[in-house]
Order: sequence, then structure tokens, then C-alpha cells
Amino acid sequence: MYVIIFDPEIRGRPLTQYPGFHDPHLLIQQYIEDFEEVTGGSVTYIVVQESVVNTFPVKMGGFVYTPEEYWKCINSTAENAPEYCKRGVDYSAVVNTRYDGDSICERVQKGNIDEVWELEGGWLGFFEYYTIKPNTLCPGLTKEFTLMTFNYSRSVAEMLHSMGHRVENVLQHRLGIALWDQFDGQRQRYAQDYEYSPRPDARHPEVNATNAHCGNVHFPPNAYLHYQYDRNFPVLSDCDDWLFFPTLKGEQKSINCDIWGCDQYGFLKWWLSHIPHNPGASRGVYNNWWKYVFDFGR
Repeated sequence: MYVIIFDPEIRGRPLTQYPGFHDPHLLIQQYIEDFEEVTGGSVTYIVVQESVVNTFPVKMGGFVYTPEEYWKCINSTAENAPEYCKRGVDYSAVVNTRYDGDSICERVQKGNIDEVWELEGGWLGFFEYYTIKPNTLCPGLTKEFTLMTFNYSRSVAEMLHSMGHRVENVLQHRLGIALWDQFDGQRQRYAQDYEYSPRPDARHPEVNATNAHCGNVHFPPNAYLHYQYDRNFPVLSDCDDWLFFPTLKGEQKSINCDIWGCDQYGFLKWWLSHIPHNPGASRGVYNNWWKYVFDFGR
């Protein structure tokens, strides 16, 4: 894995040293430990190269921040931020720019990099994750790789959140919606609005308390709103049954947020740990679903 940390100097000191921002290396260390734990040892990250970059990446249209422009962005809300804050990054420029001698494309081409992590303070315009397909942004590169983005103004919980969305999307594609929905059970709620409702209503219907599953990144199995990680409402869930995939017995147990500690970090660790990770295959499906997330075309 290659790590690139964007740490520009803002008003006389590196961004990572401002109050409220975390040490990227401590975030990386905790995330790697958590991820090995939740995957049952199926995934072990090793940082083989790192670059700390004191400049800004290029955004679409060739825009590059000045320190003062960036300062305005990180002190703005989504509603009042200047237009340039919201522009997406130019991924082609990012993966082909040379940092510490080699570009991301060149590092991956050399064969010892399977994934790239980009850490920043926000507003650089990266997606949570972006998969670079062969012979697209890296001409001549026949290997697929993923660039993950993590924000060091936030916590490890948000890092797991970003990876969770990658897991959802990859597994829906590779396993098929029918099997994924048996595991998730809350996928269709992503179409709901983000408005708060003190109780279930027509736009945010109550969950089926007698037939819950594992839920997803935004919706725990007992949630009727986005990000409702602290709800004590009990439901019968078969999520523990998925630890034995493909041998599913249909067994349920009563759970509420107490089982994961009633916060986002605890829920995402609980949820990710229930992604099946057993040896072998059954009916053309790996029993360890992490193979689909990390083995790419191989």
C-alpha cells in the first residue's frame, strides 16, 4: 500500500498541526489494527511507501488552491462554501503527478502497490474511494487498483465508514443484489431523505422488528433514519448467522444498539466483522467475501 498525505502549510504551520486535526499516522495505525480485527485476519495492510506533500492537488479545470482559498473552505459549511471548494479533484492529474520521484501510476506499475490511501484535511474534491481500471487514467497499466480517501480532521470511524461504502458497492456487484439483500435488509432505505424525524413516519417507515438482518453503513438493522447508530429499539436479527456462511440456519437473536456501543465506530466494527470470511467456496461463491473486495480481477 502507498500512502500520500496532503499536508499544506496554512498560515505558518502544517495543516495537521492545527487544533482539531489528527495525526494521520495514528489514524492509519488504528485503522489497520481495526481492519485486521474485523476481517478475522483476512486482510492485513502493509504500508510500503509514503509521501508527505505540502502542495495542493489539481482540481478539475486546472484549479489549484492558494493557502488562503483553502482556509476559507475548511472554515465554511457546505451551504456557504465558495464554488471552487466544491470542485472535484482531477484524478488523472493526481495519479500521474510525481511525488517523491514516482507517480502513483508508476508505483503501481512496479508491482508492489495494490492500493493507495490519500489523507487530507477535507475539501480537496476526492471521492471516498475511486477504482482506477486498467488502461484508463494510467496508460499501459493492466492492473486495477483503488484509491481510498480519508480525512484527518475526522476519526477512524469515518475511515471505516468510507471503506464500508466500498464494501457495499463491490459486494452488490459481485454477489448480486438478491444475496446482498439477504445480508443487508436495509438497502432500499438509502432512497430516504436525510431529515430528522422523532419517530417513524410515511417517509421513514418503521423497521420490521421480527425479521431484521445486518443493515448497512447508514442504517443499522434497527434504524429508520440515516446514521441512527444509537437507537435502543430491539429487533430480531439473523446477523450472527452470517458468521457461518454458507451454512445459514435462520437463527435470530434480539439486538439493539447496546451490542455495538450505540455509536458509529462501534457499529461499523460490528457490521464489518459480520461480512462472511470463511474458507472455501460454495455454489460458485467465495465463503470469504473479502476476496471480492481486495482481489480485484485476480
